Amino acid sequence: MASANDVQSTAQTDTSLVAAPGAGSQIAVTSLYISTDTQQTVSLETGNSTLRWRQYCSANGGSVANVGDSVKDELFRCADNEALTYTSSAAGNIFVSVQYRVVVVTVPE
Repeated sequence: MASANDVQSTAQTDTSLVAAPGAGSQIAVTSLYISTDTQQTVSLETGNSTLRWRQYCSANGGSVANVGDSVKDELFRCADNEALTYTSSAAGNIFVSVQYRVVVVTVPE
């Protein structure tokens, strides 16, 4: 299991969390943590801005989401060879963290 995080103090648009894993592979997110000091919406998206998770955060609030221990459990998955990014709706201190695994969906020839 791998993890990635980012800390910012300005509004973000398509800020990279995890780079695209390569053709035939997908990012499967198993847990996430969002903390912010400002009321805002935080959206996790794939490389083409497809919404995968949206969280409405209150000031000095945040969110935690995770799944069980099974290797098959996941909150969501990016499409083939797409990066994981996030967008926030307002300026303010924000911390975004995800745990994920890379899943091979096709075997290269």
